[in-house]
Amino acid sequence: MENAGLREFGESTGIFMGFMGSEYLDAAQQSQQRGQAANAMSLLGSSASIVAGRISHFLNCKGPAITVDTACSSSLVALDLACQAIRAGRCRRAIVGGVSLILSERGLRQRVLGKMLAYDGVSRSFGADASGYGRADGCVVMLLEEVDGSFYHEAVIEMVSISISLINTPIGC
Repeated sequence: MENAGLREFGESTGIFMGFMGSEYLDAAQQSQQRGQAANAMSLLGSSASIVAGRISHFLNCKGPAITVDTACSSSLVALDLACQAIRAGRCRRAIVGGVSLILSERGLRQRVLGKMLAYDGVSRSFGADASGYGRADGCVVMLLEEVDGSFYHEAVIEMVSISISLINTPIGC
């Protein structure tokens, strides 16, 4: 955002975050079991409701700050809410993001026991051969802005990092 000339956000910027699940609480509890004391970060990291608010506070944004958890569609729903807010005039720009992190064995075990994960780790949405979903760590953030033609930002994508696991991936897919 800095490369695009954006230094201040203020009242015209909303924060809309998709956040699927929270395994941070499991990680914090494991740390406590190893003798590490609980602290404020344990509380803040384990509550999805705080995600958008912390980003909003850090960037000094005064627009809407909304975190949504609608499972796999969380980021898409956050994007839709941001577009609606811009169209309705509740904000001129929106920072939209989504995050899903695998932080504990417990969350993975629950999904395996619930038969939620695809047997081969591949998601096939709406496919006849779908057997569940493929799970991975991921994070994406984008800036949306009302377009009026009088102001233009040009930004450079700083980093793209893609890690693909070939474990349990069938040959030829």
